[in-house]
Amino acid sequence: MRLALSVEYPISRGQWERRQQMLDAWQGYTAPNGSKPFETYTLEQMFQMIMTLGAAEIVERQLEDWEGCEYLSRLKTFGKTEPLTDSAVRSFGD
Repeated sequence: MRLALSVEYPISRGQWERRQQMLDAWQGYTAPNGSKPFETYTLEQMFQMIMTLGAAEIVERQLEDWEGCEYLSRLKTFGKTEPLTDSAVRSFGD
């Protein structure tokens, strides 16, 4: 089963117009094989693709940083570590 999260991303009129210019460039792109893979993309589809690719990388890095800090914190506090599980994370603040 595929899981997904959605987020609302409010933007100004100027930001919208800049993204529209970017979409125009995407839609005009011609691949080496002659196809136009983004020709029918909407602004929302382009933005979704960019955010999915970029956000996934950023979130993974932040989770790895947090897990590293969590590991060191547990080691310092308890002298040992346990694997991070959903229940361990939920009970950490207790």
